[in-house]
Amino acid sequence: MGVDVYAVIEYKQCGSYWAFCELDLPRDDRFLSSIAWGDGGVTDEMPHPPRGIPLDCSSRVSGAFHVGREEIREYLEIAGSNNDEIDTALQEYLVAHGEWAVQQYAKSGLLPQPDLTGYGWLNLTELRENLAHAKITEADLTPPCRAVIAAMESLARTFRPESVRLVFWLSM
Repeated sequence: MGVDVYAVIEYKQCGSYWAFCELDLPRDDRFLSSIAWGDGGVTDEMPHPPRGIPLDCSSRVSGAFHVGREEIREYLEIAGSNNDEIDTALQEYLVAHGEWAVQQYAKSGLLPQPDLTGYGWLNLTELRENLAHAKITEADLTPPCRAVIAAMESLARTFRPESVRLVFWLSM
């Protein structure tokens, strides 16, 4: 089964995150392992394991990743939930995604799209730490992944490394 890797580079300016670019990354298993799922699965040993989509994400991330309640209701109905169970199934859907999804729903009424996984974000410093932990150098990465780091480094010269992040998710 193929996996599509989506990402957005964001930078913080004037107190809000803005999308610099949206990316369709090629599958680079070493890169993805270091940022999204670790060796043999997400572990506490990862310096910065996936933590969901940030609540203060850019509108581009929100528009690409989130859907409204009605879309999820339809998804749950197709999956076999009846009208009496929808509210319970919706709550279970949120909890299964994590506390960040519960908070996002409470804040905006938005939910993660179905069939997305491996979602998270790393600022430039954290991305470098995860790569170093996995013993991956930039030379080990595919050219598109190296270009992501180069773009983040360029933005970090103006906005600081902790204010530049890669928000990512996988679609199965």
